[in-house]
Amino acid sequence: MSITNPITVTDVPIPFLAWLGAQLVKAEGGQSEVRLDVLPQHCNSWHVCHGGVLMTMLDAAMATAARSLHPELRGSATVDMTTSFVRPGEAGTLVAYGKCYHRSSTMAFCATKAAGWWPVPAARSSTSRSAATRASMAELRHPRPLDPQVADLVSRVQRAHRPPYWHYTPQQARAIHEKASKVLEIAAVEVAELRDLDIPVGDGATIGARLYTGMQAPDPAPLVIFSHGGGFTIGSVRDYDAVCRMLANGVRCKVLSLDYRLAPEHRFPTAANDVYAAWRWAFERHAMLGIDPTRVAGMGDSAGGTLTAQAALRARDDGLALAAQVLLYPGTSAWQDTASHRAYATGYLLDERTIQWFFNQYLRDDADRLDWRFAVLDAPEFVGLAPAFLQLAECDPLVDEGLAYGHKLEAARVPVRIQVYQGAIHSFYNMGGALRVARQAHRDSVDYLRAVFETSNAA
Repeated sequence: MSITNPITVTDVPIPFLAWLGAQLVKAEGGQSEVRLDVLPQHCNSWHVCHGGVLMTMLDAAMATAARSLHPELRGSATVDMTTSFVRPGEAGTLVAYGKCYHRSSTMAFCATKAAGWWPVPAARSSTSRSAATRASMAELRHPRPLDPQVADLVSRVQRAHRPPYWHYTPQQARAIHEKASKVLEIAAVEVAELRDLDIPVGDGATIGARLYTGMQAPDPAPLVIFSHGGGFTIGSVRDYDAVCRMLANGVRCKVLSLDYRLAPEHRFPTAANDVYAAWRWAFERHAMLGIDPTRVAGMGDSAGGTLTAQAALRARDDGLALAAQVLLYPGTSAWQDTASHRAYATGYLLDERTIQWFFNQYLRDDADRLDWRFAVLDAPEFVGLAPAFLQLAECDPLVDEGLAYGHKLEAARVPVRIQVYQGAIHSFYNMGGALRVARQAHRDSVDYLRAVFETSNAA
């Protein structure tokens, strides 16, 4: 099914969206496509041109149509989606296409998310981002130049000719990663208290965790629950020790760092369930841990950002009072087919083959990609989520999907701050011993969490 239709902003009322959603859901058995022509005066920002608001509204229309036409789906379908881009101030055609699937059913019904534009209310856009951030996002095109300090680091790593992780077994890769992570990290500072814990996560299993109490943290203290990165396959609380110490002292809080179980020994959805089970445990044991349950935030980088985002969705559904979520360059999409994935596929340390190697360890099969606990962009609803701070690297394969997730949250009226760090690469946050941009990102995280927790003026 293809719809090619030159229209203006005033021609896209809600009834049109409802009709279009129903037509697309009915188009079973193949891939659908929608083309919307855009005039220069209508394409005045990155968000408008990408069509995030319109796609979200069409999502809701399709969900309603799906429940009516396919009651057996119960609204739990997920969508594989790709969109094109139009440069702000230029005319062009936005194209979106995709398929909609339901994991527990043998049927697959086809649906398309229409890319396009939608008038963004000025009051919301001005409060959700600074003007500088909106301008930088409007100009985001790939590839972008590396920050000089980052470029020098990348060059030195490349000259060392270190084989990528996919050359090794997962167990070997973990050992290499742990050793390498110490070279570029910030210095580990002393904290007021450190405790190693075992957290039950169901079915008789436990995971390790480390609880940091920062200097000058009040009692009871705010809590940051941190999930480390590493493609669900490598990484540990040891690798993130210095970062968690920095956060605990800087924010004046406690930090609970989680050693969730890794793939391939424990495939999807083990890590996702481990992290959320640990969140529930921390909320339930807040008195024992010395935690203020009204001031709890989730935080994670890369795969840990994915795990944090899915846990935040589940926390909302279960009524846990999450204060905020800090997502460092998270993976959010089912498929790695964005412009940034193509532009930064090689030469920026995290390459395309390594990403797929990680996912081959974690996912049982491609059907797992369609589960929103892996691809949070495909979650059925975003309204009511905790406020979010997305800290993204400009020269990162994952930057486009991070931006897309931020726009999904904005469209659902979730308070969102998006910061794209110019010339930074994936995992730069862990390179504070070598990169100024990483240390700036640390300060931004601390300032954001202090404001959320109101610890700026703590004694």
